Amino acid sequence: FGSKDELGWLVVCYLIALYKYLKSQSIMKKMISIIFTIFILIPIKSYADDSIIIKPIVGKCFGTIVLPNNKQPLKFSCTNKGGLYYLSRDNGRALFSFFIKTQDGTTQTIGFSGGKDFQPSLNEYILNVDTVRIGHDGSDVSSMEELDKKTIEFETIGNCKMNINSEATKIKKLTCDSNSNKGVKFNINLKNGKFIE
Repeated sequence: FGSKDELGWLVVCYLIALYKYLKSQSIMKKMISIIFTIFILIPIKSYADDSIIIKPIVGKCFGTIVLPNNKQPLKFSCTNKGGLYYLSRDNGRALFSFFIKTQDGTTQTIGFSGGKDFQPSLNEYILNVDTVRIGHDGSDVSSMEELDKKTIEFETIGNCKMNINSEATKIKKLTCDSNSNKGVKFNINLKNGKFIE
């Protein structure tokens, strides 16, 4: 990622954790948390010379992680608690982040990141993926440092392909495939999704 891209990843994880927390809180606590978040994000924005654009996504997805010498893939699905994001930055880096639930019931985040993207046509977007990160969902950590320690990063080669409507509001299909230099294979598929403005 690079230091600033790590910051962007942590921002996404923080927003996911905040979303989970706010669902069960009173209106007053929600307002206090939102104001607190604004004061946190202002200095982060000042630090990161380039802007960060975060677009929340809703939709159902499923995926697999195949470990070396293991014929049975680890299966997961996106949860119904939100946490799907597309994040892009002025420095050319972009990220698809998914909030997932594994077979054993644990929740995590998985992110596909890359520094090169292109749009062959109006309805198609492709991100060349060079990094996959699997991170904690942020629900029971007390600091950004602790959250970062619970994140595993893989150098990978692959891509994310997204088919969208002409207005760029709906996602017909999003597929991310990426293989790490350690032999781990990552795959995720999302259908009939949409961006939340």
